[in-house]
Amino acid sequence: MVIKVSLNGVTEDIETVSDAMDFLQRWPVDRRWPAYRTALKACGAASAAQMADQDALTAFAAFACLMETLVASDAPVLPMEA
Repeated sequence: MVIKVSLNGVTEDIETVSDAMDFLQRWPVDRRWPAYRTALKACGAASAAQMADQDALTAFAAFACLMETLVASDAPVLPMEA
């Protein structure tokens, strides 16, 4: 899963939990709302092998969407597993 995001006019690909954590560390302090904390906790849990990486990246993608930093992709949207 590649998640395209933009911060300060720079677009980047988030491919791993480590990439997501790096992006979250650079997120503006004054915009660290509940969705930010949820994504940060999910990525931290994945880093500690307490959550699947895919689930953490899904939480990160939800954060990016809510914060309107998600960049549209031409890739098809895959259905989520139950």
